[in-house]
Amino acid sequence: MNPYKNKKEKLKESLNFQILSGNLKTGDRIPSERLLGQMNNLSRVTVRNALAELEKEGIIEKRGRKGIFVCGKPVPPSPVNVKDKPHRIFICFFPQSAGRTGCEYRFFQ
Repeated sequence: MNPYKNKKEKLKESLNFQILSGNLKTGDRIPSERLLGQMNNLSRVTVRNALAELEKEGIIEKRGRKGIFVCGKPVPPSPVNVKDKPHRIFICFFPQSAGRTGCEYRFFQ
C-alpha cells in the first residue's frame, strides 16, 4: 500500500477500518457529510467523493433524508506474499564508533 494517500483515500480507509473492527455494524448510521468533514478536517466535497466510492463498492447506502447507513463489509486487504512480489533488501553495517555493531536488514517492496 502506498503510505502517501490522498485525503479521500484516508477517509475511506478509516471508515473501512471502523466497519471491519466492529465499531460500525451493518445497519448503523454513520455521521453526516458535514460532520465527517468537521471531524476529519476535510472539505465536504472530499467527504462526498469518498462516500460515493464506498457506495459504489456496496459498503454504505445513502437513504434520502434519513442518512448514510452501513450495508456491507469491505473486503479486508489480503496479506502480501513476499515470494510473489519483487523486493529490495537494504543492508547497513554500523561501525563500532557509531555505538552499535553488526548490521541491520530492511525489506522494501
